[in-house]
Amino acid sequence: MMGAMEPPAEPDEAPRRSSFENYEVPVPITSPPRGGRRPAIVATAAIVLFVSAALNVLLVLAFRPSGSAAALYAVLGTLQLIGAVLVFILHPLGRYAGFALGGIGVLLGLARATDDAMSGLMAAALNAFVIWAVIAAGPSFRRG
Repeated sequence: MMGAMEPPAEPDEAPRRSSFENYEVPVPITSPPRGGRRPAIVATAAIVLFVSAALNVLLVLAFRPSGSAAALYAVLGTLQLIGAVLVFILHPLGRYAGFALGGIGVLLGLARATDDAMSGLMAAALNAFVIWAVIAAGPSFRRG
């Protein structure tokens, strides 16, 4: 019969398996962070903000800059401390605070780079990381 389909012929021998096929490779299970866990990038951004705040306050206390500079560093240090806490607890305002404080830090770092290139560029890079972290972890801040 020409139109009937015949099943394929079975091979005499089973195909040989490679020795690598005998190992089972585990597949990682990805799940969103649970209630009490925060992404590591957010915790790192909060730590960077906290260290920046501590350095600004230390600058005011240890080196006693002139009146306007002391006020600027004291206010910036206080805002960075508040921003670090907001970012760490994933408060929705923490995202905006991290973005704004990171932007201010980048601008101040670039301004400082004219006098001390390494210090200024490092400050700008760390504050740019804070901006990137709060943008990348945006969905984490939307928890209610």
